[in-house]
Amino acid sequence: MPVVHSDEYIVERETATPRYRVSYLTIGQGPQSGGTPRPPAYAELVFARGDARTMASLGFVPARGSGVDRFREDLISTSRAHALNFGAVNWSGHRGDLILTSPSGLFRDILALVSQAGDDVTAVGLLAWDPLGEALRSLQSTVASEFDPGRASPPSRAGPSEGIGFERTPRWLEDVCVARIGLPGCPAVVPTPSASLTVLQLTPTVDAIGSERASTAQIDIAWGGESGSSRVDKPPRLVHLVLSDGDLPPSTDPASPNAPGITLGAGYPRSPIMLGHPSWTAGRTALSLGNCFENHVCYRWRLGDGRNRLISTHAWYPLSQTTAVLHRLVASVPGS
Repeated sequence: MPVVHSDEYIVERETATPRYRVSYLTIGQGPQSGGTPRPPAYAELVFARGDARTMASLGFVPARGSGVDRFREDLISTSRAHALNFGAVNWSGHRGDLILTSPSGLFRDILALVSQAGDDVTAVGLLAWDPLGEALRSLQSTVASEFDPGRASPPSRAGPSEGIGFERTPRWLEDVCVARIGLPGCPAVVPTPSASLTVLQLTPTVDAIGSERASTAQIDIAWGGESGSSRVDKPPRLVHLVLSDGDLPPSTDPASPNAPGITLGAGYPRSPIMLGHPSWTAGRTALSLGNCFENHVCYRWRLGDGRNRLISTHAWYPLSQTTAVLHRLVASVPGS
């Protein structure tokens, strides 16, 4: 990828289904801000693969008989209505058409090398910027590096808890967690999701004066999307976890006192609620509702060397089931 001066990432992964026959992986580095995003502030890498019809609808396959378009340096800032095809290229043995997708849609302004074998279409691209020649050279370097995003291994089941299915944490997530959070702090199991969409955000922790602290990090991982209902947003439809190595200490209690009778049957409370100090790990602990995210159950603990840890999960009705699932997540952390 192009060099970006940021430690913030967002990764989105979609697995093909019988109804939506495209798999894709996008990796964005840097904060997404106004204007035209470009390195060194922001870069986005895209891998996509699917059948020709669906890939054409996403702008990766040029229309038949459309001819070859003229390459210009200012195409991102120039008004245009459709995808452009700059013709065939051969980069280090990687052959295909060089495509600039349309300026609207899911994959807008992506400069991509697109190869097709029968009905199977594969695209490797970058979010483009002007001058377009810079984006072209960055894409060529990326393709020549022969980076392989790999194939996801099938999940390994880990047995249910409180009626919720579990599986071993995916290897790629383990690697990210160890690299960003360190040990201990990475659960060995996660609830089994049914959603094909995965969104991963890696964000440096920001302190009260808004400066980044390199020693802290947050991992936000979600399978599926929220509906807003405490009775619907639960595994396997939604699995949403947050892990942090530099969160608030367990002594930071919510303003509201313990509320052992809360069930979430009527939705989420408007203010954080302390749920107790369970002995799931050694040392000082705190279990709360809404004290990390307004609809999450949050478990904090302090390590013997003074470092803080957080694991949270999106909460659902009944709250007792959410708490049991979070307990299993924490208990699976090696060395906790």
